[in-house]
Amino acid sequence: MENYFLDGTKIEANANKYTFVWKKATTKFEATLQKKIDEVYQEIQSITDNEEQELHVQDEMSELTAEQN
Repeated sequence: MENYFLDGTKIEANANKYTFVWKKATTKFEATLQKKIDEVYQEIQSITDNEEQELHVQDEMSELTAEQN
């Protein structure tokens, strides 16, 4: 070895047991997540429908009281 070169390059390795995910696990997680999203969307939709119905009833009540006066 006549010549020896050292450049000081540092390479970070990220290869521990938690850095990869099996495809089967991701598809299972995706299905579970989609189910939760659908449930939350349905809940939001029912709350919105109830609020719209309450507003409609309040509007009708205010119209009736306005007509009576």
